[in-house]
Amino acid sequence: MKKIVTLLLVLAVLASVVLLSVSVSGAGDAVLTVAELAKQEYARGDTVEIPTYTVESAEAYTADVIAFLPNGEIIFLSHEENGSITSYINNKTLCRASFGVSDTSFCAEMKGEYTLRYVVYTAKTYERTVCERTFTVN
Repeated sequence: MKKIVTLLLVLAVLASVVLLSVSVSGAGDAVLTVAELAKQEYARGDTVEIPTYTVESAEAYTADVIAFLPNGEIIFLSHEENGSITSYINNKTLCRASFGVSDTSFCAEMKGEYTLRYVVYTAKTYERTVCERTFTVN
C-alpha cells in the first residue's frame, strides 16, 4: 500500500511539473519592432524624431518609451495601453518647456549620449521585451 501511495505521489508531482512547463510556454511573448533613428549623430538643438514601434502580441500589453539623457536624467516620453498612447513630452510639469517639440519629437539640448528605451509588458504573463536606440549629440 505504501508503495502505491508513494508511486501515486511521484506521478502527481511529475504531472504537475509537466503541466507547469506547458502553461509557461511563452505563447504570450510580445514581438517588439522599433524603427531606426533618422541619424546616429545630432547637433545640439536639433529636433530628434522618436522612432515608431509596433508590437505583435497574443495578449494585451502596455508599452513605455523612456529617454536617458547625458546628464543622467530619465524622462518618461510616452505610455501605451490597449492601443491608446499618451505622450508626456509636452507636459510642462514633467519636462522642461524647451524639451518638447511635438508629441513625437524633442529637442536635443545637451551634448552627450542619449538612449531611447522601449519597454513592452504583456498583461497576463508579465513578460518584458526591451529595445534601445542610442544616439550622440555633438
